[in-house]
Amino acid sequence: MTMTMTGQADAAPTTAASPDTPVPQRAGPRPLGLQILLGASGLFGAFGALGPMLAGALPWDDALSDEAEDLRRQILSLDQGKFMAALAGETQNRLAAMLEGMRRYQNHGYRRDLPAVPVLSTAGSARLLDYGEAGKPAVLVIPSLINRAYILDLTAERSFLRWLAGQGFRPLLVDWGAPGDAESHFGFDAYIGDILTGFLRMAGNIQGGRVPLVGYCMGGTLAVALAALHPGHIAALALLATPWDFHADQAMATRILNLQQPMLRRIIKGAGTIPVDLLQAYFAALDPTQAQRKFAAFARMPADSARARQFVALEDWLNDGVPLAGPLALQVLEQWYGANLPQTGQWRIGDTAIRPERLDVPALIAMPRGDRIVPTASSQALADALPQVHRLHPDSGHIGMVVGSGAIANLWSPLADWLREVSSG
Repeated sequence: MTMTMTGQADAAPTTAASPDTPVPQRAGPRPLGLQILLGASGLFGAFGALGPMLAGALPWDDALSDEAEDLRRQILSLDQGKFMAALAGETQNRLAAMLEGMRRYQNHGYRRDLPAVPVLSTAGSARLLDYGEAGKPAVLVIPSLINRAYILDLTAERSFLRWLAGQGFRPLLVDWGAPGDAESHFGFDAYIGDILTGFLRMAGNIQGGRVPLVGYCMGGTLAVALAALHPGHIAALALLATPWDFHADQAMATRILNLQQPMLRRIIKGAGTIPVDLLQAYFAALDPTQAQRKFAAFARMPADSARARQFVALEDWLNDGVPLAGPLALQVLEQWYGANLPQTGQWRIGDTAIRPERLDVPALIAMPRGDRIVPTASSQALADALPQVHRLHPDSGHIGMVVGSGAIANLWSPLADWLREVSSG
């Protein structure tokens, strides 16, 4: 892999249109048909459950059984014709609200508009972006390969990287980009052993010594492997919502993925990647009713409110995914979700076994309490393995942890304080 030094600024982001300029309509939320179907199915599925519920045949959890029985009696005491008509009307209203929210999202005038940042180096489609000032302590930030890196630089008000730079650090962001021809044959060895290794060396040269790593989601898993390859170059590890035990608390998701492996192999063989919409469909299936809830709520927001703009900014990022290179996608499916190699200690990059218990550097593990993407037990397995670990439990979800209204208090400030502490020590 050839690393290229550049002094260029990042390509200018899409800017907000003037009031007189037509704004192209968005195509999302992606995949649109599935999002609508899931939202509608969740609403109309209530009818399917109503009969067994009224017959007392639903297997309620013990903690809910008394409340469910009370609800059942109340419904049976009503005029059933009026009740069913009211239920049908409410279902239609909620479906209409979801569709209205999607329409408003597609036509919203917000477009991301942030100052460009310098590109320090490129390696194929990947770039190393410099968010700080020369002379400040460098921090190498590694995001997931599945979604765009700018979740960490979402808006002027919700940019973790620009905030961290304002705290006296020099964040260096790995922006993976979308896999091109150069990455068509890439797996873990190339992404970690070549690209991340090259960027780590550059960060070390800038720092004049060891560098702390901050990894988010899948980027945290990659950061652990990078640290195992180059332990003498790592000052500390901050791992945010990082999966490690891929069989923890998600046995059903793992079984579904394993059943789909033959189909996914055929897709990868034909397309060379796992397409974006297939990845989006998987995440949508993790919470089938989410689209209905969030777009109905968005329909109630004033279009020019800060809350609406934040919703659109985040939704734009969610719909701006990138495909996974075929070889890497197969390794993720087979080595992580299939064989669970990280947790069993058998994951290797080249000849190096990735064993977190051997990484005797300060580590911070952030495990958000409301994470539906990476179960706490998955990250907890990594926390239990690391010799020096500080556990942080933000009161947020997987994404809200880094861009939510409470992100500064729940994650950004504690992380910056921890980085200062380990740097001074």
